Amino acid sequence: MVLSRNLQVIHAIERCYNLLVYAPSRKPGPSINKVFTDLVHTCTVQCTQQDATEILANPVIERILHSLRALCAEGEFLLEVYWAERLIESPRLQDFPNFRNYDLLVKLEANCLRGVGAKLGKLVFVGSGPLPLTSLLFSTHIEDAVVNIDRSSEAICLSRALTKALGEQDKIQFWQGDAMQYPDYGNADVVILAALVGSTPKEKEAMLRRISSTMRQGAHLMVRSTHRLRTILYAPAQDIFMDDLDPLVEVHPTNEVINSIIVFQKRKD
Repeated sequence: MVLSRNLQVIHAIERCYNLLVYAPSRKPGPSINKVFTDLVHTCTVQCTQQDATEILANPVIERILHSLRALCAEGEFLLEVYWAERLIESPRLQDFPNFRNYDLLVKLEANCLRGVGAKLGKLVFVGSGPLPLTSLLFSTHIEDAVVNIDRSSEAICLSRALTKALGEQDKIQFWQGDAMQYPDYGNADVVILAALVGSTPKEKEAMLRRISSTMRQGAHLMVRSTHRLRTILYAPAQDIFMDDLDPLVEVHPTNEVINSIIVFQKRKD
């Protein structure tokens, strides 16, 4: 019997999930790298919204989705740790396998911010991780410093060491702790929320409410989200309505860039 395309996709996702669950480690290596590559390829193939809705509503996908996202988050963290350590010894960012994806995403984000008239001055990046590639790439687009926020002391330690190895320590600053407690959102022109911040849409909304409550009027808040099958990789930021935020633009790439972009502005009185 020939399976429908949607069932083939469901089986491919379930297969990747089982391989990740039973792997002795999610650290980078030939077998793990192939599983994540296969999963990303499956989740970024062109499909209609109707097909994506059908696949996401399948009981198999519903059962594994939260756990699969957690495995993806773990794998991404371990990948960044591995490459941060390598790049500290040999600081050539282009050697990172996903460099092109980040480069395309940051260029798209910078153009979106320019398109809505955002001031590209001081930028705060929430959830910067061990490999601060977004911040390093954004530093070429802005006038002031980029502040990296991460709750992981390991992530901050590695990213600080890599920034120093690259000679970019004057452009990048660091704050380690719970982003809910960061005291200086009010001085940022742009705040960016990383895709891994918040494992559910509800958690993302809670973070956005906390950040927006202390942002200055007219500042911009940009959220990395996902759409269609890409929501299997990262929880989406969806149906966010806040009294103090005006949604300005929403972009859903269909090329190799995984993340969607949503830009808000803090409402002016």
